[in-house]
Amino acid sequence: MLIINGITITTPDQLEEVISTMSDQEKTLLRNDFYGIPNTPTNSVQSVTPRQMRIALVMSGVDLNLIENMINNLPEPSKTITRVTWEYSVEFQRNNPLLIAMAPALGLTNEQIDQLFQLASTL
Repeated sequence: MLIINGITITTPDQLEEVISTMSDQEKTLLRNDFYGIPNTPTNSVQSVTPRQMRIALVMSGVDLNLIENMINNLPEPSKTITRVTWEYSVEFQRNNPLLIAMAPALGLTNEQIDQLFQLASTL
């Protein structure tokens, strides 16, 4: 939950509606606040390719089938949207709400996500 200009935000859709007119930096900061993640330092890796991320996940002991199963268990339309994002993104961004939402189910902390992005950036 987040309160912006006196409006209580409890869902991602509400958040996106309220921040639609803000700058990209403001949006990122508010999304991070909403999802309870710290803002990453500017010197940390912010995006990697899907290939880099998938290899880093495997090297870190994450079974990619677990991610597939998580996607398959989502309700529609989230399932299709998530599948398209997983399969067709040209980059994975550190502060993506989908990544942030899936990380706890994979047992990843914010620090581990940062390390994963750092590893991925070297591959």
